[in-house]
Amino acid sequence: MATDRTAERRKNRKELSAEDERYLAHIRGLLDRDGSQRITSGELKKLLRVGDGYVASRVFSLFGGNGKRSLDKNETLGKIVSLILGEEEAKLRFLFDLHDQNGDGYIGRAELKRMLDASLRQNEIAISTTEKADLLRVIFKKAAGSGRRIDFTSFKRLLRAYPEVQAETIRSVTAWFTGEEGLPAERGRLHFGALVRIFVTTVPSFVYKWLLLALYIALNAYLFWMTAERFAAGGANIYLQIAHGAAACINLNGALILVPMMRSLLGRLRRTPFARVVPADHHIEIHKLLGEVMFGFALLHTGAHLMNYETSRMDIARQLFHTSIGLTGVILLGIFVLIWVFARKGIRRGKGFELFYLSHLLYIGWFAFMLVHAKSFWLWGIWSIAGFAIELIVKRFVKRHISFVEKASPLPGGTIELRFHRPTGFTFQPGDYLYLRIPRVSRMETHPFTISSTPEEMEYLSVHIRTLGNWTKAVSRLFSDELKGSERRIPVMFVGPYGTPSNRIFKAKHAILIGAGIGVTPFASILRSILHRRLAKEPMKLERVHFFWLNRGQRSFEWFADLLSDLEARKLRDLFDINIYMTNAEVNAASGLVKIGMELIQRQTRRDVTTGLQSVTHFGRPNWGKLFEEISREHGARSVAVFFCGPYPLAAAVHRAARRSGFAFRKENF
Repeated sequence: MATDRTAERRKNRKELSAEDERYLAHIRGLLDRDGSQRITSGELKKLLRVGDGYVASRVFSLFGGNGKRSLDKNETLGKIVSLILGEEEAKLRFLFDLHDQNGDGYIGRAELKRMLDASLRQNEIAISTTEKADLLRVIFKKAAGSGRRIDFTSFKRLLRAYPEVQAETIRSVTAWFTGEEGLPAERGRLHFGALVRIFVTTVPSFVYKWLLLALYIALNAYLFWMTAERFAAGGANIYLQIAHGAAACINLNGALILVPMMRSLLGRLRRTPFARVVPADHHIEIHKLLGEVMFGFALLHTGAHLMNYETSRMDIARQLFHTSIGLTGVILLGIFVLIWVFARKGIRRGKGFELFYLSHLLYIGWFAFMLVHAKSFWLWGIWSIAGFAIELIVKRFVKRHISFVEKASPLPGGTIELRFHRPTGFTFQPGDYLYLRIPRVSRMETHPFTISSTPEEMEYLSVHIRTLGNWTKAVSRLFSDELKGSERRIPVMFVGPYGTPSNRIFKAKHAILIGAGIGVTPFASILRSILHRRLAKEPMKLERVHFFWLNRGQRSFEWFADLLSDLEARKLRDLFDINIYMTNAEVNAASGLVKIGMELIQRQTRRDVTTGLQSVTHFGRPNWGKLFEEISREHGARSVAVFFCGPYPLAAAVHRAARRSGFAFRKENF
């Protein structure tokens, strides 16, 4: 009774929670943006963020706008507040009325078809006329039996048979008006077992990571201090002490910065017991860190010398341009500035990739001038320079291959698949990548791509290229123009293979593979290889694979539809668990019945309407915390490893959920 009285007070707006107040303030802000007292159908559509005009017009009509050009904002606000603060029954009635266009208290087939069409347009889902008819048929049969119309009682009964869909549709009523993107992630309570899992699986790697960083900082600090002390004992002023301390740190970091780029060495390390202690999976991040630290010490070194010249009243121009050490120092700093500036993320990951690539080739000049500028650098850098030289020799004479593109297939979403002849003796592991150069596009540029074919496919290699930057767009244009209806073969050069964190999947007992968009590419090769090994009855430690593929739109799932269909046809459900998510689509007030219809068809035909696969397509984004908790209960945390390839923001969210569940986490560089 007390709960009912509280709900009644909230409904009458005599008592509002802090969350209610926040919602109201947000809605008032949206309604008062232009200062007008009226709101049109188009303005309401923008407020709701609804892409389809039919849905917006239905909401406009339900708020009293039927036959009107605009609504009074205060009255509209009152109706929105009553709806948001209303009970579940009121929200269900709103959902029903949204479908009931003529307001006769029933949903007819024509009315449901209009809402179905609007929902499909809004979620950018394309299905055939026959499939639309099937959706209408199964929804009406489930809700109305042999009847021709759906009343409110049948509507509620249908939704309550699908509690997850009902929860999302009811939530969407509030989300439309409050601007909420979705329910907050379910956190759950950290019980004792979860704490133990986090401690056992996460804390050691966390401590190890920070221990390595602490040792690195300590080594730099020690070198800086000891060098400064030595020069102080020799009578040098404070500026020379700082300059030479910074120089010692440049020597150290200059010797280390090439090591993370020795990909052949790192690939070998990944296949040895040293993989447990060497952070090979983070080699790019380590290389970036070393570069930033070196640049900082270079500026400190230069600034300290300039201060020394100034205080000692030396001729700065003469010291910089008329001495060997000064001139080489100026050149070194100039090279470093160019490399650092063009390595910024906005340039590197944008349209200026060529600037990043060409400026990074200046590293050869930097090391050459460094050996002249600082005699002591020979003792530090000669070993890494020699190792990197060996890496280049291996790259040039062992890992470098020439082939011809045999097939180019354009795919949805601005992606193209290239197949080229696999050279004799070329061996690789599932998930490996190569560096591809296409001379017809650029004689200098090489770009990394995951090998999407499997080691068991001996005739060809394949890569999937997403057209994002200038180079990839040029590749797409080249093959669209040259290979359409032509048998002409275009030469390519590639260097590889190189190992990745995904190579460790066969050492896991239970694996979670998560690919977002084109990030699915390494897992295509891995899934095929797992299937080959299973069919060949090769011994595998791997017992269960939970595969998640996230795409914004429907057509992108065509990239590897044949592979997934083959996996499903083999009926290996004990091994493969396939989960498909279409993130641009959502279950809301307009699409709830459509989602129910799709699930009904999938149960009847064992085929999903949106992808043609047996696996159900989920709308929206996964709740990683909830999913991982379920997998943890199934297998136990210590036997599960997560392998991820996709954009950085999603990687961070998945990593947090994996850490909370006590799962090991491996990320591909995307």
